Amino acid sequence: MKDTMGIILTKDSDNKLYDLTANRAVAAVPFGGRYRIIDFILSCMVNSGISNVGVVTHKDYQSLMDHIGSGKEWDLDRKLAGIFIFPPNIRKESVDRSKGTLDELYSIMHYFRRSKERYVVISESGIVCNTLLDDAMEYHLSHEADITVLYDRLETHKIKELSTYAVLETDGNGKVTSLDVNPRLPRTNMVSMNLYITKKALLETLVDECIAQGYDDFESDALRRNLASLRIYGYEYKGYVARIDTVRSYFKKSMELLNRELMGQLFDPEMPVYTKVKDEVPAMYGEGADVRNSLIADGCVIEGSVRNSILFRGVQISKNARVTDSIILQNSEVHEDSVLENVILDKDVIVRVGKRLTGQADYPVLIGKGGVI
Repeated sequence: MKDTMGIILTKDSDNKLYDLTANRAVAAVPFGGRYRIIDFILSCMVNSGISNVGVVTHKDYQSLMDHIGSGKEWDLDRKLAGIFIFPPNIRKESVDRSKGTLDELYSIMHYFRRSKERYVVISESGIVCNTLLDDAMEYHLSHEADITVLYDRLETHKIKELSTYAVLETDGNGKVTSLDVNPRLPRTNMVSMNLYITKKALLETLVDECIAQGYDDFESDALRRNLASLRIYGYEYKGYVARIDTVRSYFKKSMELLNRELMGQLFDPEMPVYTKVKDEVPAMYGEGADVRNSLIADGCVIEGSVRNSILFRGVQISKNARVTDSIILQNSEVHEDSVLENVILDKDVIVRVGKRLTGQADYPVLIGKGGVI
């Protein structure tokens, strides 16, 4: 995929992650003990041979920029091509209306036009997967597709859950025959991964035409309105996929990583997931520490009990504290005799002595960044 560039769109206006995205983009939300959500799609692109990647930011992008930096960890700190981070670009005519994905693409037309690659892979943030994109590209080329939409089959019978995504139908050859965005009554469980392959020249034309007609959403307007005129195909991805758009999905998909089989699907040694390197000392376990079935990152100090939980870098669990079925983000502290169950603590949270926080698997307790309980 040497003749392909990548675009990552970080605008997620419809997410329901609440305090987790109060001061950061969805792409910058911590995941899996030491990663950020954007690490996964960025690593997919790099492992697939893409060396020209543009990241289009929206609001609250400081955390994301700090994490990506020069792109060194992804081997994208290059003199030619590499990583390009685009701050929000608010055009005068769009100040009074919500910008969509087409607006985001239109704002970086200068980047498209100076890039020499023929093809482009576009991804929205909020998706966690780990794959080489070569097979999808081969599928795109062999079917002579104008646009290829990657999708997976969401294993759920809940209409409400399917109705929050773009659901598509294909014919026997894989050509997309319908694309319903947030359908009230979805007809299939084939859900778009918000990951697309197309020619750069075609994308430029579509974006220009849609913006000129006042359209702003890539799936609803650029794709759905052109089903009859363009060869739009669906490529089924059968690997592990996590959509992070609610507190519930974040908690559920994070806790799935405690399953060794699912963990192995996401973290394939042949397709490493890169992230910002932080030199931390190894985790320290005190004499009374009791840790079972948990992910523990570097720099943690554990003197209490941790079970079925995920601890990010620098977390401190004091003596006689109990943490069960919980996610504790970087540098948070749980003091003596405290009890946490089905809880998400954002960065730098302090739980004082003897406090008890109890949520449910479907409704975990979420404490925002820097909170003191």
